[in-house]
Amino acid sequence: MTTDLLQMFGVSKNCYKCVGQQLWDKHSPTDNINLDSSHPFDFYYHLRSGHTSNATFRFGGQGKYAMLIEINDNKYEVRIVTMKPPTNALLPLGTSIVACVGIAIIWIIIVIIRRTRSQKISVTFGEYQWAGESSKKSYRIHSLDTLRGIALFLMIFVNYGGGGYWYFNYSIWNGLTVADVVFPMFIWIMGFAMALKFIRLMQFGTKGIIILNVLKRSIILFVLGLLLNNGHNLDTWRIPGVLQRISLTYAITSIIILCIPSFGKSYKSRVIINEDEPISTPRPETSSSPFRDVFPFWIQWVLVLSILAAHILVSFLLHVPGCGSGYLGAGGIGDGGSFENCTGGASGYIDNLVFTKEHMDGNPTTKQLYQTTTAYDPYGVLGTLSSIFLCFLGVQCGRIHLLYTTDKERYIRWLIWGVICGGVGLLLCKCKKDEGWIPLNRNLWSPSFVLVSAGICFISFILLYVVIESLTFWNGSPFRFLGVNSIMIYCGHIILKGYFPFSFHTQYSHAGLMLSNFIGVACWFIIAFVAYRKELVFSV
Repeated sequence: MTTDLLQMFGVSKNCYKCVGQQLWDKHSPTDNINLDSSHPFDFYYHLRSGHTSNATFRFGGQGKYAMLIEINDNKYEVRIVTMKPPTNALLPLGTSIVACVGIAIIWIIIVIIRRTRSQKISVTFGEYQWAGESSKKSYRIHSLDTLRGIALFLMIFVNYGGGGYWYFNYSIWNGLTVADVVFPMFIWIMGFAMALKFIRLMQFGTKGIIILNVLKRSIILFVLGLLLNNGHNLDTWRIPGVLQRISLTYAITSIIILCIPSFGKSYKSRVIINEDEPISTPRPETSSSPFRDVFPFWIQWVLVLSILAAHILVSFLLHVPGCGSGYLGAGGIGDGGSFENCTGGASGYIDNLVFTKEHMDGNPTTKQLYQTTTAYDPYGVLGTLSSIFLCFLGVQCGRIHLLYTTDKERYIRWLIWGVICGGVGLLLCKCKKDEGWIPLNRNLWSPSFVLVSAGICFISFILLYVVIESLTFWNGSPFRFLGVNSIMIYCGHIILKGYFPFSFHTQYSHAGLMLSNFIGVACWFIIAFVAYRKELVFSV
């Protein structure tokens, strides 16, 4: 550091409208400063001469740099010199991708060899049966199980560290990463499965019995989620969580579907499913209405849209003491430090009233970058409203599958819904990270975030359905093994996180983290495969 430098301030570009934080001071100097390399950094300098200067620089991981201040023609210029080159952050990721492709090729070769050498096994790219596997025909939609398995694979990888890459970790506040879409995908898939399950159950049971089973399952999921939060200290036992959000969303959406009537001919008569007929091949009535998946359920749609509208109105109109109304920011040092204790605005305020800060997430994603001091939970009360809307969009996808007889009709409808959802979501956020009307935000479960996530789900499902169900080119393995036993794998990966070989400490580098994280994920693939072979399916 030069003797002309008095103070140096800095702030990450990822911190929206944040106040610069002091990094170095002449009166309490330090030789080394550790900075985040995932986003560019803005620096501000105060010099002995009274001059001020600034610079923007993006550092590389594990690199070492020196800052030089030069005087040219009485002008101060700040120059950053690389002392030790950073590591290639993309090399471990590229190596992992190549390794995964290689494993996939080996898997295909093994399947082909088993098919040609053993008469006990019948294998095609679409459906296969392993030796010892039950010959009972399955009517599951394998593309749905595969999508659930892919989401679970990503969730485990993210929760175990995501290789240290920022795009495999949750957004700190606004924005969208791969990790952000994983949980919404589970909610959407749950809605799809509900459409299939309830229409089948209605053939053989009453609504009252079905609703009781729904409530029973919801309570079990909620309690299981509380146990996974490891509340050994009752004074600080975190109440919100992933399974708790699924529980409430499942219960409320189920009641809407089961208790709000449809019009015209009943939904039950629209899809006739016999006990010996696969649920994947429904026989709809001969109605040719292009909106037969929407109009009979218009009251349900009005209610669900009203729930989403309530989320928006509360977010923008509820007056929060000390914060005003309509604040959607991260608080802390963000927004010029004017909303220090206002993290999440109305959402955070409501959760503090319902749960109190002691029973919420005390380490939110904003804590380090935005230097927030208040508790905030991304799975709180207000976000449940938008989760219900997302789940209902999944129900809509399932209804399309039931009510349209040809793949072409289904593809067109799914594509339309996917484009509309994604388009409206991008419009609400103005295709920007921070400056939109309603930003993409996983912590708030903002409407734009929910709609864009739904669009991604629709498009992803179309691609899988084409490859797995229509072309029968792929059977979804090994992801399908995870998808079939999702509740067991999810709970297991939470409980055993921190235990070898599911996770272990390595040198903090992308290479070390990728090795640890992929070994952990591979362990769960093996467990899921063994459970699948032994026909062990755990459900709630």
